[in-house]
Amino acid sequence: MLSNLRAAIELRFGTQLAFARAVGIGATTLNRIINGWREPTFTEGNRIAQALDADPEWLFRRFISIPRPAASVGSDPLPVSCAAKER
Repeated sequence: MLSNLRAAIELRFGTQLAFARAVGIGATTLNRIINGWREPTFTEGNRIAQALDADPEWLFRRFISIPRPAASVGSDPLPVSCAAKER
């Protein structure tokens, strides 16, 4: 799934359908692109990026890398989930 693309569409246009109509791409085609079932053509990718005023590399990035928080020295370990706690 292209989370960046989905978020940008919802922020600017509200719905995928409204965006598809504004850009002139079929709603089914757009949904398949967002879900990663289909790659956009060069033309489709450019039209989508221009309509969202966003960097195409960012829009069509498949994975978001979220860095782990740095552990501080002497800090408490992460809490254990409630299901794993002994009573």
